[in-house]
Amino acid sequence: MTKCHYSKECYGFDTHLINEYYSESGHKLQLEGSKSMDIYRISVESKKGKLNKFKIADNWYIASHSFIVWANEDYIFVDYGCGRSCRGGLILSLNDNRGIINYQGYIYCDSIRNLVVYPDSANLHRIIIENFDNKKRISSELDLCKKSAIPVEMIDTVYADNKELVLRYKLVDCESKETMRINIENIKK
Repeated sequence: MTKCHYSKECYGFDTHLINEYYSESGHKLQLEGSKSMDIYRISVESKKGKLNKFKIADNWYIASHSFIVWANEDYIFVDYGCGRSCRGGLILSLNDNRGIINYQGYIYCDSIRNLVVYPDSANLHRIIIENFDNKKRISSELDLCKKSAIPVEMIDTVYADNKELVLRYKLVDCESKETMRINIENIKK
């Protein structure tokens, strides 16, 4: 392997095989990218035999800040960084034709319940809870700290507990904290 010292030949996508392995779900994954070991593409042969190639990055920054968080029977979740406070999540759909589903600024993702939580781009004090498998979603307005330039960063805890999504966040006064429980039964399978 060539040593890379900030040259274009080391940081551009060149189908360099970075890693190849089987996920816990039995899918064969090939991580492809640059000589700097940045991931630009994930090739997957699902255990059902379907072949997919997912281009997850088109520049060196996103490629160098991307990693697989989990893989289940039908999906792979990739976290990516796109700047200082910018991050997102990619759902790679393995067994249908949806391809890559991008959740810019996601807050939480659940591989068991197939849930993703992300801010509403039209109202940053509202979150959307989506079941990415059946495409059902609900939203909830949060009374988040008004001083924050990025309101969703006031959410410090998110987890699913049986039939509810639990969120803990700083309230409007930016001192007090609230715990909200949102019923997610209607968006489950």
